[in-house]
Amino acid sequence: MRSISLLHAILFIRLCLFVNTQSFDYGKFSVIDTNEGPKNRGGHSIKFISGSNDQLITFGGVTNDYPNNIATYYNDTWLLTLSGSKGTWQQLISLTGVSPSPRAYYSMISDNFDHVYLYGGSSDSFVYSDLWMFNTELSAWVLIENENPNGPGSRTEHQMIFNNGMIYFFGGSNANGNSMNDLWVYDLTSWSWLQLQSSSNENIISSRSSFFMNSVSLDSVYGEGFLITQGVFIDENSDKITQRTDTFFYSISLNKYFNITSLSENITPGVRNSNNGIVLGSYFVASLGENPTNSPADCNAPTPQNPTDTTWILDLITFNWSLLSTKGTPLPLKNVAGDSSIVNGTSCGIFHGGYTWVCPGPGNVYNNNVYSFCL
Repeated sequence: MRSISLLHAILFIRLCLFVNTQSFDYGKFSVIDTNEGPKNRGGHSIKFISGSNDQLITFGGVTNDYPNNIATYYNDTWLLTLSGSKGTWQQLISLTGVSPSPRAYYSMISDNFDHVYLYGGSSDSFVYSDLWMFNTELSAWVLIENENPNGPGSRTEHQMIFNNGMIYFFGGSNANGNSMNDLWVYDLTSWSWLQLQSSSNENIISSRSSFFMNSVSLDSVYGEGFLITQGVFIDENSDKITQRTDTFFYSISLNKYFNITSLSENITPGVRNSNNGIVLGSYFVASLGENPTNSPADCNAPTPQNPTDTTWILDLITFNWSLLSTKGTPLPLKNVAGDSSIVNGTSCGIFHGGYTWVCPGPGNVYNNNVYSFCL
């Protein structure tokens, strides 16, 4: 029997206090009608600009043609401006004349001061270790550091969040293909890294890459922090995929992880890897993504491709998952980039791009669609 932690004791109290919490049976996808914008792609990120609920930034990404063994990486920067059910794309050319090299599977976050930060990523077999800042007011990329020996090093399929002048950085895969579970923080005042936890089998949270990580606040005891759930661990020696289905909350004030995997062991999304989780009110939404398997890869893909179009919701009060029915426009995409904010007066997420998998056939079929998702 699983031991009852202090966090779960507080969970019981919270359940008593929030018995009338609103629940949702469905979410609604709506098409955002846009001009042409960036080329079809995946493996990228899209983020709301700080303080804005109608402008988002996206960078780079990739289109993989596995049957012909061709991968095309991008390093273009685009601004998406929303207005009702419409959106306008505008390509941004860096004032400094420089920008990150073409890549995908990086992590990107925005702060409270019109800046967007990007770390790492990969292209072909190269994994980056650089940190960039994009000034949204000046439309300018600036390289902050490259190959800092006191930082996380080369990393791809990792995640970052911003909190109170700090960038928190977790996991991902290094240049050797090893999945990691180290935790770092980057101080935007001193411009320096501090390792909070090293990568180790002793850590409460296991190593993983391509997972969900989002800022959340549980209560006055645990305060602000971030949620980590799902993801995969790939053994570099055997290429075997170990699936992660657990969920953790990291308290920033306590510098500690808490396992909040559902006490009731209720139905869960099953494993999925993605970077498109969004937080809407007191709910975390894991929409779309990919269900990795150990079945043989096909169409010349390096790993099995199994994108999914299901949407799951995690109640941040009860820590229970439920499968959402979706209304509105069906999505032709599955593995996508996403972020959330208040859109048109409602707490909504915005999703962009992604792909479906057709094999036998062309393999990845990418698109440039933009959707809103609201509870």
